[in-house]
Amino acid sequence: MSGDEEVHVFNMPMRKVQLKTKTENRIDVNRIKEIFSFYEPETEYLGVERQWARPGHNIVASCTLCSNYGGLRTLIESHGFRYTEMEPQEWQKLIGKEQGNDKEESIKIASKLFPSVEIKRHDQADALLIAEAARRLITSTS
Repeated sequence: MSGDEEVHVFNMPMRKVQLKTKTENRIDVNRIKEIFSFYEPETEYLGVERQWARPGHNIVASCTLCSNYGGLRTLIESHGFRYTEMEPQEWQKLIGKEQGNDKEESIKIASKLFPSVEIKRHDQADALLIAEAARRLITSTS
């Protein structure tokens, strides 16, 4: 990102919901709305990794994942933010990361691109890389 742009990294706000027989993790809608309130939808652009049910995954976990993903997209759209959805292979290609689940490589690339950001976990690195891929995508089409 250029020197005049700021980078903000948030862990996805989640809350536990007690159901009849189990506890489920769901996105924390109120916390996300609070985070969004600090940004102007007209000037911000979001990158989102596309989610889908994966073969071999537990059906309940897949339903929870897709429900949370749909909820996040609804929040983004209802707040007026522009965004791009990308599959992992797409953002990895835009960044120049070898495709796959090499967590250390994500941290290494993100630390190089964002030296002022303290990156503690690979999911934070991936979030930064998705944001950078979205930025590259929109600047190449502008």
